[in-house]
Amino acid sequence: MSRGRPSTGSGGTEAVVLEATSVAPLLLKGSQLLLTGRFVRQGSDLLIVAPDGKAVLIRDFFTLDSPPDLISESGVRISADVAARLAETFGSSGVPAGDPRLGSVGSVDSVRGEASIVQANGARFRAEPGTP
Repeated sequence: MSRGRPSTGSGGTEAVVLEATSVAPLLLKGSQLLLTGRFVRQGSDLLIVAPDGKAVLIRDFFTLDSPPDLISESGVRISADVAARLAETFGSSGVPAGDPRLGSVGSVDSVRGEASIVQANGARFRAEPGTP
């Protein structure tokens, strides 16, 4: 991974640029970015935009045979497969990921403590292993 200069992403958003160069997990700063960000495919790049407008552009994410998983400083981990599905879901339909019209993008493998899932429509429910 290497950091580049800020770049302009979707809608003029300035983004921190990271290079996806290996299968080693890619650490993203900003503990909420992976939980609340909008995942967008821009050609071969993955753009993640937080609700506050901060963004991370991961160059060449979609060109790798095995793109890296994404992890936050707080330990949140999104597999490369789920990140790609979130980006494809939003990009191909124009409907935000998590919208009930799209169906599931994955399922919960395990939970430590209590965890909730909040859908795009605001519905909140308890996350348990097997929850779509």
